[in-house]
Amino acid sequence: MNYITCTIFLIPLLVAISVQGLDYGATCTPLNDACYTERHLACNATTLKCTCASDTLAVDRNGVCTATYGAPCASDAGINSTQYCNRDRYLGCTGDRCACRNPSTQVFDVIRNACSLTVGQEGCAMNPTEFSLNCVHDAFCEMIMDGSTMVHRCIECVNFDSETYTCLDVPSEMEHGMAMWFHTGTDETVLFKFWKTEKTGWFVLSLVIIFAMAFSYEGLKHWRDVLFRKHAHSSKSASILTGFHIAQTCLHIAQFVLSYFLMLIFMTYNVWLAMAVTLGAGAGYFCFGWNSMSADRSDHCS
Repeated sequence: MNYITCTIFLIPLLVAISVQGLDYGATCTPLNDACYTERHLACNATTLKCTCASDTLAVDRNGVCTATYGAPCASDAGINSTQYCNRDRYLGCTGDRCACRNPSTQVFDVIRNACSLTVGQEGCAMNPTEFSLNCVHDAFCEMIMDGSTMVHRCIECVNFDSETYTCLDVPSEMEHGMAMWFHTGTDETVLFKFWKTEKTGWFVLSLVIIFAMAFSYEGLKHWRDVLFRKHAHSSKSASILTGFHIAQTCLHIAQFVLSYFLMLIFMTYNVWLAMAVTLGAGAGYFCFGWNSMSADRSDHCS
């Protein structure tokens, strides 16, 4: 009796599984095509995998093949219809053909088989996947500062490997953006777009320049301190338009800018650049700080 009962329950289940068929990417055989036909899948005779039954279809994240770029479509088609534009490829039905939903910012990338953002557009995915909104294949997504806001923008790839479709401009250690942790390496962009340290020689020269900047910062603090002491011992009356106050104002601006330059260099989180800042400041204080009136009276980074 139990055997008969189990059989009654198992047979409909097995029938349902066989009717449903195999999902996208599952192994199949052309002689016994068991792919999920309601999802418009068919067994590929070359790969022996369940793939879309037509070149005009592309799979979405649910494993359903729907209309791809340029394929006939209908605005009232159901989500499982072959005339429903694949929204995971960022397509929409324009007229009677599938096209990019935002043609002013997107183009259809045949390499990615999806609508992708053109160079200069924002909103790209930092860690691209098959179904994320990515840049075109010959560009990469970079996190940059636009005013006071961090944005993700598509940047043109200058060094592009056409064989592997890989952008060689993307720094490996930065992982498509500025690394927010201490790291080593010699490929950095320091303060300005033109200050790049791609070659070892330029990187070493940059370390020397940064060391000198930090050393000069301590010297500038000491110079201001000396001028202040000389003025304090003079008999001249205080006034806002005196040569002393104007000179101190100019030196204050220079010290202010230099201090924040050093801070931004340290915030690249490159170990070698941070060490150049630290050693330069330490050497400068050793040379000038012993005779200063106060340890950190004019330090803008404190």
